[in-house]
Amino acid sequence: MALADDLLTVLDDPTHMWSHALKELSNDAQRLFLTLTLLPKPVSSDILQIAYTSQKFNKVESFLDSLRSLEDSFISIERRYADLRAVSFRNPSLEDFANVYLDSNSDWLDILLSSPKYYEQVLSVFNLAMTQTAIIIDSRTRRRKAAPSKYPGINLWIKYRANQLIELGIDLLEVQSAEIFVDSTRSRLSQILKILFIYGAPTNKASARKLKAAAEAELNPSTHASADVMLNLLRNPNYRSLLDKIIQGDAAMLMRANVLDKGTWKFTILCKLDELLRLDSVETWNSWGQAYVDYAKGLARDLADSDDDDDLRVAIEEMTDINNMLDADLYDEINMLEERRSSLPKEEDYNDIESGAKAPRSTADASAQLDVIFGSLL
Repeated sequence: MALADDLLTVLDDPTHMWSHALKELSNDAQRLFLTLTLLPKPVSSDILQIAYTSQKFNKVESFLDSLRSLEDSFISIERRYADLRAVSFRNPSLEDFANVYLDSNSDWLDILLSSPKYYEQVLSVFNLAMTQTAIIIDSRTRRRKAAPSKYPGINLWIKYRANQLIELGIDLLEVQSAEIFVDSTRSRLSQILKILFIYGAPTNKASARKLKAAAEAELNPSTHASADVMLNLLRNPNYRSLLDKIIQGDAAMLMRANVLDKGTWKFTILCKLDELLRLDSVETWNSWGQAYVDYAKGLARDLADSDDDDDLRVAIEEMTDINNMLDADLYDEINMLEERRSSLPKEEDYNDIESGAKAPRSTADASAQLDVIFGSLL
């Protein structure tokens, strides 16, 4: 009967089998498996080893021995480049199991986060704590209701340690990423703001100063892409209010002052910032409007002989936006580029030129030729 009960348990809950297999491994192997849970997947074996060996725990077996005991059953190791070995779960369901296992055994988190070396370790546990089961709609009011936590054990563990973990996360903001493939459109600052909105700002003065420095650095973007990321944060009223408190000033105005000194990509960002700040058009014109018009006129001169349809189209759209926003007199420049664009060969013309095909005869010419042919057959 015991075997039958075990089989039924596995059928009802497949994770029961993995839980049993995991508990058969050494404590070090279990700890390594759970260390992977809080890191981006795939992760390099070097990063995994640093995160694992930094934990305050009495080790019995080596990192490689623990890694070998997990390979083929719980994890897969793939050689990506010459010296890079990427480690990940063997399948997505094993990652789900790891999250559920951590939720049921949240005391493991005290060890896993005893001395984190990567920002992503802190972010991952907060993300798990903030994950909800589903969106619940009140049947009477049709409003959203707070959904229960998907991982209540982790959520409860975080509640008693949030401030300490936030301070650790801030300390790790500038540390090298644990990700193999870094997404440049994601901002660590936006991730920490999401956490601060729910759990509150750090109480430690040193952490507050580090957070302020990090926010001020990102409010001084060096590229159009990084400026767009910050602009999206400022468009969120909650995050904008948090940023104002962190830097003890107006975050949007600080970013505007910084962007004024940037290259030509600044103009489209300044347009959006001034709209967000609801600045008077006179202020816009006086501070950067004339420079934008001069830039537009220079762009028109540079593209006067261009054969690139895309460059011409983008320039025309941008100059039209300048006209609409600043009431600038760029009509001659726009008309010139439109005429240049209309004079370019169309796609079908390029195909004819490349193939050497002759232009098709008119229908009338073809009909006349057919009449001659049929007449000769009579």
